Amino acid sequence: FDCLCRRCRGGRPLDRRLEGLAEEAEGSGLPTGSSGSHRGSIAQASREFRALFDPSSEDYNPPTNDFEATVQRLNEFREKNSFLDQAHCIMQRVRRELIAAYLVDGPSGEIG
Repeated sequence: FDCLCRRCRGGRPLDRRLEGLAEEAEGSGLPTGSSGSHRGSIAQASREFRALFDPSSEDYNPPTNDFEATVQRLNEFREKNSFLDQAHCIMQRVRRELIAAYLVDGPSGEIG
């Protein structure tokens, strides 16, 4: 049996969503033209993401000790980088952190 789906032929259609841009972002505020400009936008989002979550990043500055500031910073990240596909790994992590802030801590919890 030989599978003829795009993934098995090397297309990776679902994996591309985990790494790429939202379809509607192609005509939005992103620089148009070469795919290099899109890669630059994704790289910038990745740097900002690492500043939020990666302790090995030079710019590491996680939101702490203030529930409202934490939620605001995560929401600003989502809005600024809305060109990323909703399935993008970075966007999934930011949504998980927002949900965790509300469920675990909430306004009256450890962060708040």
